[in-house]
Amino acid sequence: MRFIVAHGADRRNVYNIGPEGEGTSVAFIAEQTVARALPGTPLAYTGGDRGWVGDVPRFRYSTERLAQLGWRPGLTSDESVLRAIGEIADSLVR
Repeated sequence: MRFIVAHGADRRNVYNIGPEGEGTSVAFIAEQTVARALPGTPLAYTGGDRGWVGDVPRFRYSTERLAQLGWRPGLTSDESVLRAIGEIADSLVR
């Protein structure tokens, strides 16, 4: 957001901030969290094509405008998830 404030020239600088590509699935987040915190713990999925009321199963927004401004994310969505899991797990061990 600081990059946008520093580099955006419009009166209202509205940009989507996010990863490039498809993003990360909830299954990936669950699998990686379990692998780090409690290896071997089984995951159970209840099925269905939607989550809770109001949940959006898939979304896609364009970060092209922000890329044109000159900003690109330093990590993929999966890399960001792995980093967050690692940092949280490490903070709990201290």
